Amino acid sequence: MPRREKTVTLTGMMIGTAGVYGPVSRIDLYETEESDGDPLRILLKNGPQPQAWWLKDSFGGITSAVSSDQYFDPIAGSDVSIFDLFTPFQYWSEFYYEGRTEFRGRPTHLFWMYPPVGDINLGEKVSGVRVYVDDQFHAMVQAELFDVEKVHVKTLSIIDIKKVDGTWIPGAVDSRNEISRNKTRFKVVSASVDVELSPHYFEPEALSETILGKAFNR
Repeated sequence: MPRREKTVTLTGMMIGTAGVYGPVSRIDLYETEESDGDPLRILLKNGPQPQAWWLKDSFGGITSAVSSDQYFDPIAGSDVSIFDLFTPFQYWSEFYYEGRTEFRGRPTHLFWMYPPVGDINLGEKVSGVRVYVDDQFHAMVQAELFDVEKVHVKTLSIIDIKKVDGTWIPGAVDSRNEISRNKTRFKVVSASVDVELSPHYFEPEALSETILGKAFNR
């Protein structure tokens, strides 16, 4: 949703499961004219030491691991990056509690998260992330990313949640570039939970296979 250009819509499917150290997700973006050859299939294994892979060409392309210096590369021409999808700061061990505030009329805790000292690539781009955590649900509702000059460069906001079969999930998430003021919105159109998924689809080598139209059991 760029400020001075037309909105471009990409349709995709996201499936997820629980990994050993955190959630595991696969995202398939269906090819459009606007995708311009950007990665269409992405696998994320989250946790204290996250890993990511992507397939840059859905027609016979090669799956490759994503290095930390590629975490901020835009995906499919949007302002969303691997870093935004990971939200790795939720696992960073060093933080400072900034106190309690009101956010959208709800009691909320503020935490300043420091990036891991050992990651040089990350340290060259991020000085810290301010995380807003809802007091009642103990869940992140917003995050503000600051560059090495401590300039606020991006905001991730959960703007809607929905209940699916008794489980609350994000219904819409905004990623806003605070420099360009462009915005990308992730919107859930349809969702199911407690679906039986083959572990095969959560391995890097399976990125060459489509999941569209596969029959999953509930």
